Amino acid sequence: MKRSNYLLVLFLLAATGASYAQAKEDHLWSLEDKNRTHEIGFYLGATVHLTEIDSKLAGSLGARAGLVFNQRWTLGLAGRAIWFDYRQSELVSDGTYHLEAAYSGLMIEYMHPLSKSINLNFSLLTGAGLAQYKYDHDFRQEMLWYQEIIDRETFSVFEPGVEISMKMGDRSQLGLQVTYRSTSPIDLKDTDKQLLSNATTGITYRYSIF
Repeated sequence: MKRSNYLLVLFLLAATGASYAQAKEDHLWSLEDKNRTHEIGFYLGATVHLTEIDSKLAGSLGARAGLVFNQRWTLGLAGRAIWFDYRQSELVSDGTYHLEAAYSGLMIEYMHPLSKSINLNFSLLTGAGLAQYKYDHDFRQEMLWYQEIIDRETFSVFEPGVEISMKMGDRSQLGLQVTYRSTSPIDLKDTDKQLLSNATTGITYRYSIF
């Protein structure tokens, strides 16, 4: 079969699947037991948060994806990259450096409807991350890759959160979220071991695929 025919078959299968999903409205699959039918859906989301690190303003960008069970419980994956745009020089005498950090893990969420268009969501993210001090670009041009890192440490993270979200259409929601990020001690040089343990607040967006 020619490649164009394969593409046509794939397109028809995708169109059939999309039509089926629309007919099913808010879920992708259905599982039945003796007592009820369980609906399973899927969504993708993004987050932008503000926080404080070392008494300075910081932020984070995040992404999440999960399976939604019966339009209430979500099990999925989430992660964040921390933005801390401050040049530092205390640990070295030959340049400046930045703090870089990110983490990801398992996400569990419970969605409680307050009305037809507003939900109250409770979430928990638990996983692991990496924090490091890295020379700024201007000072690492002659360095080998392993010389660019001044110090590096892994950590575990436990982050509960609460969010109120509003439906912006049939498939999208916009929300406000508050979380508290708690980490294991971070053993970076001359650094507070609870550097990243703090509250965050920000905006969330999610788009339901099915």
